[in-house]
Amino acid sequence: NADGAGYYRFAMSPADQRKLEDNFARLSEREQRAFADSVDAAFRAGAMDSRGFLAAAARLAEAPVRQTAMAPLGTIGWMITNLAKDAAEKQALRDYVAKIYGPRLARIGIEPQAGESDDERLLRNALIGAMASTAREPKLRADLAGKGRKVLGLGGDGALHLDAVATDQRGLALAVAMEEGD
Repeated sequence: NADGAGYYRFAMSPADQRKLEDNFARLSEREQRAFADSVDAAFRAGAMDSRGFLAAAARLAEAPVRQTAMAPLGTIGWMITNLAKDAAEKQALRDYVAKIYGPRLARIGIEPQAGESDDERLLRNALIGAMASTAREPKLRADLAGKGRKVLGLGGDGALHLDAVATDQRGLALAVAMEEGD
């Protein structure tokens, strides 16, 4: 699917899949997006096993385009909920999400930067959401929960403090505060 020009999906043998993954950085942005869509479709159709999907997800997590980088998360969330047999398998998948997305969040940071592009801001928020909700990273969840409680004025002066967290992270902070609250 040269330059991702066609609208079709493909499944490959595991060996061919690895070759494509090894050359992922050489693909155009559209080809990377077509690859992400095809990997997800192949997994959902049973043409790719979970190991192959997760290997591809690691490559996709570093894609320069936000939508491509974040594409595997919905399916990984589904795997945690529906495919993992026990708490240990669920945690292993959460740890994998932290492994493939955590370094990217660490590079761009959790605080908004002056002059950053909308896409950078959206990527940051998507990564924070992935790390807090899918990976359930304890330190980040504690930070978000604390910010959510500050927004609500809990444990302080009882007044709302909307500036306790960036506007576009407020909903997640409040949700985590409710999940982590007593």
